[in-house]
Amino acid sequence: MHRKALVAPALVAAYNRCMNAVDRVDQLRSTNPTRRREKRLHMSVFTWLLDLSIINAYALHHHLNETSSASITLRDFKRSIADMLTRNEKRLQQQRMDEKTLVRELVRARPDELTDMKQKLETLNGKLGKLLKFQLEFHVLIEDSEERSYALAAALDYKDESVQDGFFGLLLEMVVNKLKG
Repeated sequence: MHRKALVAPALVAAYNRCMNAVDRVDQLRSTNPTRRREKRLHMSVFTWLLDLSIINAYALHHHLNETSSASITLRDFKRSIADMLTRNEKRLQQQRMDEKTLVRELVRARPDELTDMKQKLETLNGKLGKLLKFQLEFHVLIEDSEERSYALAAALDYKDESVQDGFFGLLLEMVVNKLKG
């Protein structure tokens, strides 16, 4: 009963040395999954790769910041990555919403309120400053030719002034869309 020492291949030795890391990755992936129920195989593979990439990045982050007293959890790490990836789109979406809200305010505004909105316009976009000038000029034209605007409303068979404001609002939105290109 003689035993001979066998030399294990390098691949087997490397696996045995890092076997615990594989189990740890599986454990982290099972407790913080990104997976969704998918019928498409390529999406399942994508979420699996996404999980592995994030776990590897988390391990590197944790290894580089070992001395840090406040260690971040994997869930918080994933959340910070998601926030960083979506930050620019959230900012653009908020800016678009601010512009839409401003257009609605401009449509409903009286001529004396328009000068108060000038500051809002300057902070949002330079193109909207042209819109303010246009609306002020338009209000002046309406006030100067009040009879013609009422005649137009009468010709269109509309008697109340809210319809005229609706026409103005429609015209104003068309101008905003044209300015945005």
